[in-house]
Amino acid sequence: MGLSTFRVSDAGVRSAVSDAGVRSVVSDAGVRSVVSDAGVRSVVSDDSGGILLGWLTRIVVIFSVVAVVMFDGISIGTTAMTVADQGSTAAQQASEAWATSKNVQTAYNAAVASAADQNASDVIATKDFKIDEDGTVHLTVSRTATTLIVYRFGAIKKWANIQRQASGRAVG
Repeated sequence: MGLSTFRVSDAGVRSAVSDAGVRSVVSDAGVRSVVSDAGVRSVVSDDSGGILLGWLTRIVVIFSVVAVVMFDGISIGTTAMTVADQGSTAAQQASEAWATSKNVQTAYNAAVASAADQNASDVIATKDFKIDEDGTVHLTVSRTATTLIVYRFGAIKKWANIQRQASGRAVG
């Protein structure tokens, strides 16, 4: 199949016609039109995929930001739940130590040891450690949640510092 090619320079269009009557027209802007007896079809050529790559980049960035926010939120939530549970366990251990020794320091040490056994980052506040007459121990446990972003910014840094009050009493 032979092609005859000609160029219309003032319009910036190249055109080729085949023996079968199919004509291909390409402009300097990179738009190609194929003309045949069936009609005209435009095809964009010289497309480097910039639009697709731009959208793909936006989607990746948006998903990354959402993932970091979700990680920080889930980390803060799970830390809050575990600190409360660990505080209750530490209060119960302190109450058991109080029941056997009737010594506040021994009870406090038992609470600190119990909290440290569960998570080394747990801190039992000394000022909030109290023992009722019936042996119920009240204490405050705190820990900083592991986050990617929250702990870095002063305005929201306090969100990562989790404090929970707990109480417990020895059984029996």
